[in-house]
Amino acid sequence: MSGGAVVGIVLLVCVNIVTRLFGKPVLGTFELVQILMVSVVGFSLGYCELHRCHTSVDLVMRKFSKRTQALSDVITNFVTAGIFAVIAWRCIVLGTTMWRKGELSQTLWIPWFPLLYAVAFNCFLVCLVLLLVHIPKNISEVRGK
Repeated sequence: MSGGAVVGIVLLVCVNIVTRLFGKPVLGTFELVQILMVSVVGFSLGYCELHRCHTSVDLVMRKFSKRTQALSDVITNFVTAGIFAVIAWRCIVLGTTMWRKGELSQTLWIPWFPLLYAVAFNCFLVCLVLLLVHIPKNISEVRGK
């Protein structure tokens, strides 16, 4: 889904550039790119966390034993899950506020709250991946199994 959104962004921006040359830019390009970027970032978070695609620097940690590294991963994953839980919670609160106030984008009048709910859902998925996949794996490594 994220790959399709990137292609959509590229096509939309290119079409906007060409049509702007003729004095008829695509209405709401900026808003549509924002919406598609939510898809790019939001929907790739869970996938990247599940497959450990994130960049990590382990210059110091690789000098420690595997058990110490696993313990550090458990702590880091718990903190990360907590941070993503707070982000999900705040996105739900903000989305609900925007929904109640009827806030819309300026040009295309697209409601913002579904995007915030989508971000919250994806942050919740990251929490699940951390709590149900990575932390149990790291705990078993700490225990030496």
